Amino acid sequence: MKSPLILLVLSCTVVLAQVGVNLVRNPGFEEIAENGFPAEWHISPWVAYENSAGMSAGAPLFQVSTQSIFEGTRSLHYSNQTPGGKAVVSQNIPARPGKTYEFSICVRQVNQPDAPTTWPLKPRPGFFLEYHANGRYLTGKYDFETVQLENGWGRLIGRAVIPEEATETTIAFRAQPDGTTAAEFWFDSCAVVEILDETLPAHCITDQYRDMADGGQVTILQRMTRDAVMQLQAGRATIRMEILDAGGNIALSLVPAALRPTEAAFTFDAGVLSSGTYALRGLYANAESGASQTSFGTFTKVEKLPEFRTYVDEHRRLIVDGKPFFPLG
Repeated sequence: MKSPLILLVLSCTVVLAQVGVNLVRNPGFEEIAENGFPAEWHISPWVAYENSAGMSAGAPLFQVSTQSIFEGTRSLHYSNQTPGGKAVVSQNIPARPGKTYEFSICVRQVNQPDAPTTWPLKPRPGFFLEYHANGRYLTGKYDFETVQLENGWGRLIGRAVIPEEATETTIAFRAQPDGTTAAEFWFDSCAVVEILDETLPAHCITDQYRDMADGGQVTILQRMTRDAVMQLQAGRATIRMEILDAGGNIALSLVPAALRPTEAAFTFDAGVLSSGTYALRGLYANAESGASQTSFGTFTKVEKLPEFRTYVDEHRRLIVDGKPFFPLG
């Protein structure tokens, strides 16, 4: 097996950061307004809550629930047992233009009333930030990562920089059947927090060409600041790297094999994995400062690597068609 030593950057960027206070009011839907809907939140169209006729037979699409809760005593339940129809729940937040924010929400989903909880979510709920300038729509941040939690819950996490020209920022989520499948969701613990102390970005890297291997030892390097490494060495912080299969299940959970001045090294035997593409998830937490961060990347296990015409050998020579290439070889 050829194992080129080119260290290629994964599509995985991580920022170690401290975060500010949660800008979301009534983030866990605990406070109820006079109309029966969670205070501070708005729903559009209102018919989805007040009267679901024409969108879904039976109960309103959104209702406050005590049946399934991530934390606190309430959550917001969405149920649409007939395909089609959607509704958006939103709230304006005092985000500052030019600043970086992390937005997240916890969600649990079942496909049918009698079906077990499934992960990843299908159909997938929408979760996003939108920006306006004096009533005019500018743009939005609609992509997010999914992190599996316990008891069927997961967390949707995104990160965005607020446009300088934005005068209004809205956090919103929606649950929309895919046209053929009924859907049932619970939402809880929404947050939008400013990244206050953003250090130098760092990256996951691997010693495998194109992030692929057909077996053998693979090393993942997680770069970070010197201070973050010192916190790990002092036992004030922890970091682990998880390798997840296509279903979001943890195939391997790794602790650092080595800590260096500006990185942590994780090693694993690719031979224990089945063929397929895996998600990499780095989890860093500092118990004292409260700083936390999640990184994402990918790794592919193949049955047999293709033949490479060009690679770098253990002496850092460029090899082309089996021979050192001058002047780099």
